[in-house]
Amino acid sequence: MMIKKNKQIIFNREAAAFVLIFLLALGLRLGIMLKTDDFHGVSNGKVLQARFLMENKVDWGTFYSPVHPPIHMFLLMAAIKLVADPLLAGRVVSLFFGMFLLVPFYLSVKIIFDKKIALFSMLAAALYSEHAVYSVIGTGETTFQFFLFLSLFLFLKSQDEDNPGFLFASAVSLGAASLCRYEGILFIPLLAMLLRKDSKSRFVFFCAAFALPAVWMLFNLLSSNDALLFINTNDFTVPLQFNWIRAQGVKMDLGYRGVFWPRMLMNTLGAAVFLFGACGVILSMRRREKKFFAVLFSALFAVFVLGTIMERVYVQARYSITLGLLLIPYAFYLFFELIKMLEARKIKLSPVVAFLLIGAMIPPIGSRVLAEPLYTPLFAKQTAEYMKKNLKPSDIIFLDHCGDEKYREPIEVLSGLNPGQFTVM
Repeated sequence: MMIKKNKQIIFNREAAAFVLIFLLALGLRLGIMLKTDDFHGVSNGKVLQARFLMENKVDWGTFYSPVHPPIHMFLLMAAIKLVADPLLAGRVVSLFFGMFLLVPFYLSVKIIFDKKIALFSMLAAALYSEHAVYSVIGTGETTFQFFLFLSLFLFLKSQDEDNPGFLFASAVSLGAASLCRYEGILFIPLLAMLLRKDSKSRFVFFCAAFALPAVWMLFNLLSSNDALLFINTNDFTVPLQFNWIRAQGVKMDLGYRGVFWPRMLMNTLGAAVFLFGACGVILSMRRREKKFFAVLFSALFAVFVLGTIMERVYVQARYSITLGLLLIPYAFYLFFELIKMLEARKIKLSPVVAFLLIGAMIPPIGSRVLAEPLYTPLFAKQTAEYMKKNLKPSDIIFLDHCGDEKYREPIEVLSGLNPGQFTVM
């Protein structure tokens, strides 16, 4: 009877800690959301695309760009029907999935490590600057990460319980993640390889996970005669983006490209969490323990670094969020291993010293809020207001971006005009 009561007390403490961290994450994100705008060109561009498809009779195969995966677009269109403000709809989608990502993230870390590391990792994710910012910007990052970590949790659960149902659900969720952001496709062979002891399960997992991307490839084939248009378009546009940055006077040499992702993770996670996390990954791989996230992090990190060096992966801070989430648990893994080593030498430290790592994550929040496009310039508001008052529904509009495309889509959305009126969206 006493054992049962003690278990109930432990569970209640864990549940209470989980809820408090969840509310902290929600409060931080709502606070940022209420004090900022979404002036991001990509998120506004997606709103325009969604409204264009909803407000005009068009052929999807002709008017929907394969550059952007479809699942986030479907979710955005559904949200626009429910929320009066289309731009707010995008932010609500990101906030919803950004918050509920914490659930499979916590449960995954708990399976790989333990409850203590899971709670500290969840707290770190709650304060993770780049994730907090993109939980209030209407791009597809948090939607992708929700489906990805849901897939990882179900995958781990299937291995723990030898349950093929969980494995199939993991595959479907990974397929959905792949149609939120295309790097999700990289995880399909990675997870399939981790099932190397069971060739039948590996085959079923691969086929189930690849089903949704295969449907998207068929859509690309039928609409453009190129099944891989969504990838080939990226290979064409990314080098152009690098050249555009160079035209602004930025020195995009090999050194800059080679260290971009470590530097970005250090800036967004905080130097302490990044360094502890990287060393924790190395320790995990050397010991051959708790290496599930470490393998995924290492593979994705290598693809990002090599892709950026070859100018095939664009240098956007938001792409690093998945890397940061995979890295966070290893910072606390190493931290608590160091505490064990000190205790073996009769030096006792309380686990609460791990809050030193948490504290190091707070300063980047302010810098990332300032760095991202979260504030609408006055001239953009005035331009949009003029267009709203003076242009008629029959007008065809060409909005010159004046050398900087980041203003065009936000102004078009703020104007409230039908996206079909604009010659370029």
